[in-house]
Amino acid sequence: MKTFTPFILFFLFSLSSFSQSWYQSQSMANGRINAISFSLDGKGYVALGNDGFNHLSDVWQYDPGSATWNAMSNFPSTPRSEGFAFSAGNLAYVGGGWNQANTFYDLYAYDPVTNMWAQKSSYPGKGGRNCLYASVNGKGYVGGGALNADLPYGQDFWEYNPATDSWTQKSDFPFGPRATGVSFGIDSIVYIGLGHNGAISYNDLWAYNPANDTWTKMADFPGVDRTQASYFVINGKAIVGGGFQLMNGFPLSDYYEFDPEMNTWTQISSFANGARSNSRGFAIDDTGYVCIGKDVNGNFLSDLWEYRPWASSINDYKKDIKMVIYPVPSSNELTILYDTKGTLAKFSLYNLNGQLILSKSQNSFSNQIKIDLSELPDGNYNYILGVKEGKKSGIISIRK
Repeated sequence: MKTFTPFILFFLFSLSSFSQSWYQSQSMANGRINAISFSLDGKGYVALGNDGFNHLSDVWQYDPGSATWNAMSNFPSTPRSEGFAFSAGNLAYVGGGWNQANTFYDLYAYDPVTNMWAQKSSYPGKGGRNCLYASVNGKGYVGGGALNADLPYGQDFWEYNPATDSWTQKSDFPFGPRATGVSFGIDSIVYIGLGHNGAISYNDLWAYNPANDTWTKMADFPGVDRTQASYFVINGKAIVGGGFQLMNGFPLSDYYEFDPEMNTWTQISSFANGARSNSRGFAIDDTGYVCIGKDVNGNFLSDLWEYRPWASSINDYKKDIKMVIYPVPSSNELTILYDTKGTLAKFSLYNLNGQLILSKSQNSFSNQIKIDLSELPDGNYNYILGVKEGKKSGIISIRK
């Protein structure tokens, strides 16, 4: 049999295919809506939800380095959807939700190191499902939500202290009862808005300061009022979009960036895979993720998409970043050298459909990244090298 030594050709030029911000990654095993999501220790997690037939208790971990989903220990209580989740310290906290028969208020802590769950003090608030929740300063905040399938909706707001496993009531929402909105923490402030009260949906945003237990009205979300939007925080800014208007139920695809320092919203690239609602978001480093949900035809989705704002335009790339890729030819291992030692770097490889194949980060103590290419088939691949000072993109062509 005739054999050939593998070799790799490198083309170091920017590509118009990277003029987008959204890139498809690896789908989950099954579609669902109304799950919970969180990120912890460089991994993303999606759990619970409803697949159209049953409420779920499974937990899945997404590893961005290998672009794979891994099944973790199931949630130890009743299968459910519409729960809440937040990370504090080295643990994630998951609770609330309902199964169309009962509304739940229990709370469990998940340890990613041991892959085990431990029961904690139950949430004492009024609404147990579709609550608004976030974490800052090592504490969790949960409020609003619905008691059951009907009114009333809550506007009470609670702080959870993991150190004492205790809940303390804080100032109520000043904007009235609310559920299925957006909620996120940036620095030491909790932001809550959008959602609905059972009658109408909203486009407002409010900031809660735990230091003095006060609420402040922020700039309104510039899109139409909506509920069940997706959101995540990267680089100190929130990305919010999708969802649907309560009055018509049609999923949306527009997305916006909120800058808390400027108290401004800026429209960004619309979601790449069409309109959807009931999806979930999480963030790892400088990359945001949106997954699952329901499309305009009512299909339950399992796909995962990355949002990379630093790759939104080839004009954003700094031309003076020096990079060397070797050896050429190469057999199994690829080495990338760059001239920005002292900052975090991330090398990502995509197929020509924009789907993430692999991603690897390097810490601040090196200026090189080594990539194992031994299992990749022949073909052309797009890459992005991202560092603090800028980005480089190009094509890697593998021939064996």
